Amino acid sequence: MRILIADSNVLFARLVRLKLEKWGHKVDTALTGAEAWNLARRNNYRVVILDWPLEVIDGGRLCRQVRNLDRGRYTYILFYSERSDHESVMEAFEAGTDDYLFKPFNPLILKLRLKTGKRLLNLEDELLSIASFDPQTGLINYETFARFFRTHLAGAVRYMESGTLMSVRLVNYRDVFETHGYDAATKLMIEISRILPTHLRAADLVARVTDDSYFILLPQTPIENAYTVMQKLEADIAEIAVFAGMTEIRASVAIDHAGYPQEVADPDQIMAHLIPSEASAVRRSAN
Repeated sequence: MRILIADSNVLFARLVRLKLEKWGHKVDTALTGAEAWNLARRNNYRVVILDWPLEVIDGGRLCRQVRNLDRGRYTYILFYSERSDHESVMEAFEAGTDDYLFKPFNPLILKLRLKTGKRLLNLEDELLSIASFDPQTGLINYETFARFFRTHLAGAVRYMESGTLMSVRLVNYRDVFETHGYDAATKLMIEISRILPTHLRAADLVARVTDDSYFILLPQTPIENAYTVMQKLEADIAEIAVFAGMTEIRASVAIDHAGYPQEVADPDQIMAHLIPSEASAVRRSAN
């Protein structure tokens, strides 16, 4: 899991980080609340471990701010503190923490509590895989689209109906993510999702299939007729601009397509052809 440690005690943070990395987790550390908040805004951590005494932004405020972030997946928050009084514990839970541990560091206890947190996160992932829609854009997700496309393609083959499957990929997603953070990359994807349906018919279908990609299904539309749609989409997406602070960020997209039915009418092969193996993200189902 991706984990953030926010603790002003350098030695404690180092001990916890080394142990977490030994257990196979990817870990970032912050010694101040401001540094931790900057990291939390720019990355999608599954777990945040924090203490009360943090400069600029204390543990309680940091907990509330992390909990209020607009994320597609839940963040498990764990206080690890020397404060064992009832008021501090209650205040932490009111701020949104999921668990509270007392210092000094006990690796066994932490490992057990993280297992509990992981079970909760796994349950959420399973529920998302069952759900039909991407929580950020409201579009259907990969699994839902794939089930429909397999059925649709079987009918297209049977009745010899031509159609086009298009992919729209934000090629600078990774660069925006690494330079400006998770929120900026997500804003770009949301803005693209608002444009895509504007050039489509009621019978067409749009899905968010990876963190950085969409599928557009154009039934009964030969490839030569789909080029007009592609050109309009490219022109409109080129006008998209979002801001990270004072920095303007533009969308750079690649639009690919595949006609169907093909000689080998395998729907999964057609879809895989349109999702590059180097794509920056995983399918929008359970992840």
